[in-house]
Amino acid sequence: MNDQRCANLACICEVAMLGDACSEYCTTVGAADPQAVRCHCGHDKCAQEMTQEMGEDVAPS
Repeated sequence: MNDQRCANLACICEVAMLGDACSEYCTTVGAADPQAVRCHCGHDKCAQEMTQEMGEDVAPS
């Protein structure tokens, strides 16, 4: 695959090699804060992974 991780350091989404960010949220200045531990890009897979990493219960879809 020719994918890379989103430019937002808190985001785990993959984007095409020629892409930069997975969403408009991830291109905003606030999203690029290196102290941010949770991504709010709106993608379900990313949100679920963040919830698991933070040790929170995941609600069934």
